[in-house]
Amino acid sequence: MEDLGVKATETKIIQLLKLVDRLRAENHALQKELSEFKTERVELIEKNENAKQKVEVILGRLREMEQEA
Repeated sequence: MEDLGVKATETKIIQLLKLVDRLRAENHALQKELSEFKTERVELIEKNENAKQKVEVILGRLREMEQEA
């Protein structure tokens, strides 16, 4: 009977170790994904700022053309 308790405990420990490995792998994947999202966010902010500057230049030119007319 004692062997059954030890075996059950051993089985639970093995299951927990597998769970820890799976969670570590999942955490690593999520950390990588988060890093990629942060990089993408920076790139999108930069693109947005560039587009904003171009629109401001165009608007400035349009205002100048309107004043000349």
